Amino acid sequence: MKLRFISGFVVATLIFGVSAVAINVDNTPETGYLFCYNTKTKVVIFPNAYSCPKGTKPLEVGAQGIPGQDGFNGIDGRPGPTGATGPTGAQGPKGDPGTSLSITTLVKSVIPKVEPSVYKIQCGTFVGSGFGIQISLSADATAQGFKGTVITNHHVVRNCLGQPVTVTQNQRNLGGKVWNWDIGNDLALIHTIGDVVALRVATTKPERGDFVLALGSPYGLEGSVSAGIVSNLDADTVVTDAAIDTGNSGGPLVNQSGEYIGINSWGWEGAQGSSHAIKPGVLCRNILVCSVNNDLLKWSR
Repeated sequence: MKLRFISGFVVATLIFGVSAVAINVDNTPETGYLFCYNTKTKVVIFPNAYSCPKGTKPLEVGAQGIPGQDGFNGIDGRPGPTGATGPTGAQGPKGDPGTSLSITTLVKSVIPKVEPSVYKIQCGTFVGSGFGIQISLSADATAQGFKGTVITNHHVVRNCLGQPVTVTQNQRNLGGKVWNWDIGNDLALIHTIGDVVALRVATTKPERGDFVLALGSPYGLEGSVSAGIVSNLDADTVVTDAAIDTGNSGGPLVNQSGEYIGINSWGWEGAQGSSHAIKPGVLCRNILVCSVNNDLLKWSR
């Protein structure tokens, strides 16, 4: 049987006896027989000898083939050595560290901004909270020696309307008097003999999910804080999940900049995470007389 390769050679396979004759891979006479090819016809023969007959030449098995002809593919060589590892690339630019803060870090950054403005209010045996606000005192109030103003809830001082109340901070008594009140909106204004630190009002409307901090004196424990978020806003209040307990009433609900967005007032009995802080603009209904461009009215009425 003859087979024609793409090189143009025809190979004859010869079987001797019952076993095929072994040919060494180099097709050299040192270790085996030769394949030979006719120089004119290009037919490959197996002479069963150590030399090729006249008119033929040894076939170079695995070589590129005869010059000018399509040759056989040679035997694959061994893989070359692995190349050396290239140099390490230059370090990439540092990423943006971002602006997010842990809750603990955020709370600790807000407390110093707000705490100096928060006061403990006591009317008889009832204890609540309040915080300083910036307003112009009437001539009458100034004549009586009052210098500062604190806002709180009506229900905190309902038994002391128009009478003295105790306004303290770190055991320092500022001397106060309930000057004005709004029963329907649960607000009361206290003037103090001592100077107070006024807390800034937020001029940007809070949104659901915003961080908030409630400060006050729950159960008489002055300087207490609780953190949460804005859960929602209704007509007159900011709803929050920050814990507001007895004694927190009248204290500020502030944003992450330390600006107050509400006056902590009440929560649903038995509810968890649903406390209400009165919006700043409500102060302008009965407690204060406000111009239309007053900061208290920037986002609430």
